[in-house]
Amino acid sequence: MMFIPLANGDIPGSPSAVYQFTLNGLRVNVAKNKQVEVPQQIAELINESLINTSSQMYSYARTKNMNGEGFRNARLDLLSEEEQNILN
Repeated sequence: MMFIPLANGDIPGSPSAVYQFTLNGLRVNVAKNKQVEVPQQIAELINESLINTSSQMYSYARTKNMNGEGFRNARLDLLSEEEQNILN
């Protein structure tokens, strides 16, 4: 059994309340916001996908731009050494 929460803007029962992906050419739809029984392989793939998505979202941080003006989103792992030193 697995539960996939609704994303922001999803309406229960609407087409957006379905997690969709393709597995070996087969399109798989899993309902969100309810407990559903799925095969182990599908559960593992969904879990891995959700974890990767959330970890990528948290790898972004808000930093000042090089001129010190305002803020912008930046991936810390993509900053140059000079930019990383400025932040520290």
